[in-house]
Amino acid sequence: MKKPELLVLGIDGASPGYIREQVAQGRLPNFARLMKRGVLFEDCMTVFPSISPTCWTSVCTGAVPSVHGALCQSVHQTGTHPFDFVTPYNSKNIHAQRFWETAAEIGKRSLIVNVCSSGPAKHENVLQIMGGTSIDPDTNVENSRKYGFPPQVFRNDGAQVAADLEKAAGGGEYMLMMADQNCIALGHGQYLFRPVFADAHYQQEVEPIAWFVTVAPDGVRVGCTAEASAQAPVLSVGQWSPVMTRHLKVADGTRLPFQFCARLDAFDPATGLFTLFVSGGMNFATEIEDPILRMDVAEIPEICISDYGAFHEHPARLDPYFEGEALALDWHRQVLTKCTEKYKPDIVFDYYGNIDTLNHRFRGAYEGVRSTYDGEHEQALEAYPWAYALVDQHIGWLLDHMTDENTTVALISDHGSVGHAEARVQWRVLENAGLMTYFPGDPGRTWRNKNVDWSRTKAYPWGSGFVNVNLKGREPTGIVEPEDYDKVVKEIIHALQMGMRSYDGEIIALGFAVEKNQAGFVGQGSEHCGDVVYGLVGSRVGGYYGGVHAQQIPSARSKTGDIRALCLLSGPAFRENVILSRPTDLTDFAPTLCYAMGYPQPAEATGGVVFQAFRTKK
Repeated sequence: MKKPELLVLGIDGASPGYIREQVAQGRLPNFARLMKRGVLFEDCMTVFPSISPTCWTSVCTGAVPSVHGALCQSVHQTGTHPFDFVTPYNSKNIHAQRFWETAAEIGKRSLIVNVCSSGPAKHENVLQIMGGTSIDPDTNVENSRKYGFPPQVFRNDGAQVAADLEKAAGGGEYMLMMADQNCIALGHGQYLFRPVFADAHYQQEVEPIAWFVTVAPDGVRVGCTAEASAQAPVLSVGQWSPVMTRHLKVADGTRLPFQFCARLDAFDPATGLFTLFVSGGMNFATEIEDPILRMDVAEIPEICISDYGAFHEHPARLDPYFEGEALALDWHRQVLTKCTEKYKPDIVFDYYGNIDTLNHRFRGAYEGVRSTYDGEHEQALEAYPWAYALVDQHIGWLLDHMTDENTTVALISDHGSVGHAEARVQWRVLENAGLMTYFPGDPGRTWRNKNVDWSRTKAYPWGSGFVNVNLKGREPTGIVEPEDYDKVVKEIIHALQMGMRSYDGEIIALGFAVEKNQAGFVGQGSEHCGDVVYGLVGSRVGGYYGGVHAQQIPSARSKTGDIRALCLLSGPAFRENVILSRPTDLTDFAPTLCYAMGYPQPAEATGGVVFQAFRTKK
């Protein structure tokens, strides 16, 4: 198999400090292999805000947010209604060239697997798998996800589930849909389940399906028909089923294979009551535009998404979650093997997001500053080594199967994470300062509800670290006269200075708050940037939107956390066994890689080449 000349692995949320700590303890042998063979950037700052599409776009373009346009997870278009957003998770809203597109101009072919904000592809030499291809670019990210089929939990006890994952995780990013209320007893120990989906997180793009479960004396059998269920192998508690392939009709009328796995989580042989998890199934008709590549990937007999929602239960369940993640990584390896053998790409960029999930779930508990149940700190101490070990195993496979002595290998994360014990809610800060006003009644979980009284609201927040003036003549809801704009900006900044403190008032969480034309030092300040930009330091006080990352300044640190990013470069051009202390940031990644590989520089790059990483200057 022809090996790529450049292999990049993106590890969402990975922290270089933790990796170095684990390597020093004799763990993470494959991280250690690469560190000995390359250069680890010790002081690689993220960009602001440290939210995935903003950071990954800076990684791939070498540009700051004000240039590439991915200002935050969802971007408010200045002059539209405050509830209106577009999402940079889809590349149609990215306004800068990525490094694989510059390589495409000189004939290099790339395989991009699920890299945040990378799809749809913008060049015929780019093979694009997921990465935002199916996401609606013209809405906020919360309303634009498409899963195909999200993960499901089935129970036959007929009881209502106390809390679905949206309530447990706070926002539903890894939402697990409960379907026990649609359980139908067929008799003879057999049940039919029809999956149920939350409207905001699922768009009907695949024909409806049902699962049949047959109770056996020592477990259950699962199938897509009653007959298949009766003949399937018995699953015992903790056991995963073989991959189940279903050929389903998608929106354009064609049929595609969908892969599923089931795991029996609980079973009572005395009563026949059970809890069964069924993994999600990806709709590649929406995730891959090229029809030939789509079928190549869809036919791989592994599950590509696990999203084991039980990980978010209280207390979390580690075994099934990490088992599911291991299955999902097997899918990545199958994709990389099949597509590399067939298409012979020069560049391969693979992405894995589990570490960021871990941070959101456990960062505060890991640091011992925030726990929601007894034993969570100890569980977090167990979860982190487990998660990084999975990534380390994947790196070992990549090195052994996808590289040779001529391959340049890069590991990069978008940000690290910091723990916090308290969260400051930006719309509450503005409300307490008299800048936001609600109609009587409960204003709801976020400010984006229909109870805002725009006739008395002078400012409103959006995203991670932005506040807009409700300006007359610009916003459809505007009430602030243009001559009062500067005055209201000062009021917003003062409100943030006074409101972003710990509950006891002793800790000031605010790192900065400036008007938009002064925000260039964090790469912001473009047309659609907020009128005020603010960031938090790493402390016991964190931001509501993003939590363990996002609103923090690019150099934020906490008790054991660090917002700075992982960057490790290895290959013929780079020095070996070097810890580089020179300050860098994510915008230096693409220019440095392109310089090493002889690719043209991305047209809009603002970062520079880190010459200290090279063996010799060219």
